[in-house]
Amino acid sequence: MAKTLAFERSVNVDTEQVTLKLFKVSRGYSLERRIIEKDEASAVQVLLISKLEEFDVFANADPYKSQIAPFYNEIRRKLTDDGLCNNR
Repeated sequence: MAKTLAFERSVNVDTEQVTLKLFKVSRGYSLERRIIEKDEASAVQVLLISKLEEFDVFANADPYKSQIAPFYNEIRRKLTDDGLCNNR
C-alpha cells in the first residue's frame, strides 16, 4: 500500500512523546498515532479514515485529547478544507 505523508506533529506529554501522522493512501487516509514511553516502549494505533465521523470518534477517545487538541483540529481542517474527506 503506497502512502504519502500529509501531516506530522509531535509533542511531549508528561514522560511520553505523542506523534500524529496523516497519510494519503489508496482508499482514503490513514492516521497513525504513536506513543513512546519513558522507557522507550512504543505503541502505534492506525486508523483508516473514509468518513469524517470515524476520525472524530478516534480523536474524542484519545486520553491526551486536551493536550493534543490543536493537532487534531489541524488534521480535521486538512480533511475538510483540502477535500480529503467530504462525507460525514
